[in-house]
Amino acid sequence: MNKTILILCLIAGSFSIRVNAQEITKIDIENSTVNWAGSYSFSFGGHEGTVKIKAGLLVATKGKITGGSFVIDMNTIVNTDGDYSQDLVDHLKNEDFFDVKNHPTAQLVITKVKYHDPNNTKWSDKTYVRIDANLTIKGITHPIQYEAEINAENTQMESKFKIDRTLWGVTFKSKGIGTRLKNGIISDAVEFRIVLKLN
Repeated sequence: MNKTILILCLIAGSFSIRVNAQEITKIDIENSTVNWAGSYSFSFGGHEGTVKIKAGLLVATKGKITGGSFVIDMNTIVNTDGDYSQDLVDHLKNEDFFDVKNHPTAQLVITKVKYHDPNNTKWSDKTYVRIDANLTIKGITHPIQYEAEINAENTQMESKFKIDRTLWGVTFKSKGIGTRLKNGIISDAVEFRIVLKLN
């Protein structure tokens, strides 16, 4: 009897794997880009730059993306808004900002993907998705939600979103800290623009 139950379980398991077959696509880390931008709260100006993806993949079920994750190498932070500033990069890496020595990577894990057509543009050759994900920075994880576009060939996903940096413990010159230095306050919002190239 126990043997029969075991065989039935194995058959059911195999059937489930076939029905819910998942396809894993690696992210082309050499050609994918992550751009960041920060600004001042009460004056013009700010900084922008890039950081590199260390590894990543997307998971598809029946031809549609259902999950995935990628790891960001925080040691690769650079600024690209003008002349390269090593002082700025070193400051972004220290404990005032991302404390890269103790937290060398950040991670985004996709938890839910909803396909939709936000503007009723059925003629478009792009596919639109709303993504729920968990973002981990400095060892702190919070959920985020953002929109993304997938090209017609399913070889590229583009997205952009903003986060409140203070939720991840990045509080240097935040609006709630040192408010006497009004012109030096840095916006709590950090913008990310991500282009994932798929192999």
